[in-house]
Amino acid sequence: MMKKVSVFGVVLAFIMVVGLVGQVAAVDIAIHGDLNNRFNFYTNQSQMYKGAETEKNSPLRHDDNNAVWGEIKYRLWAELSTEDGKIKGVYAIELGALRFGQSDYPKGDGAIYSGDGVNIETRWAYTDFQLPFVDSKARVQIGLIPFCVNHYVWEETVMGVQLIGSVSGFDYKVAWARGF
Repeated sequence: MMKKVSVFGVVLAFIMVVGLVGQVAAVDIAIHGDLNNRFNFYTNQSQMYKGAETEKNSPLRHDDNNAVWGEIKYRLWAELSTEDGKIKGVYAIELGALRFGQSDYPKGDGAIYSGDGVNIETRWAYTDFQLPFVDSKARVQIGLIPFCVNHYVWEETVMGVQLIGSVSGFDYKVAWARGF
């Protein structure tokens, strides 16, 4: 059975297709990474690591080799953005500070035999976009964002919203982060 197609329907469909073709935009995809492998063979300065909780013993003695270790810290992130850069999505993961063979991590997530346990964390996950009808340097970031008050005061990844930009050479940031 054949249906009758109206000329109006064909013209409307043609107009919609032609109208939507102009809306298609290219997407830029960038993948970045920091694959860090570290080894410490011996030091008599093991106390400088105590703040980072990497050493549990007192300073090394001639018969103590607890400061000999190897570890990995891998950070990988992907950025998807519109061709003009007005909208961007960022997602990053971290496989961090896994010592070779150590299994006494807080949650048992060291790099032991037969796998590495549960140790991948989301480092960043946010949307970054330029505000429409505002100065081209005004951007909003929403999600799990890299946040810096001042690198001497506080620099961390937090859940939040921040407006960043520049006016007449003056950089500004207005943010709400880590709220309840």
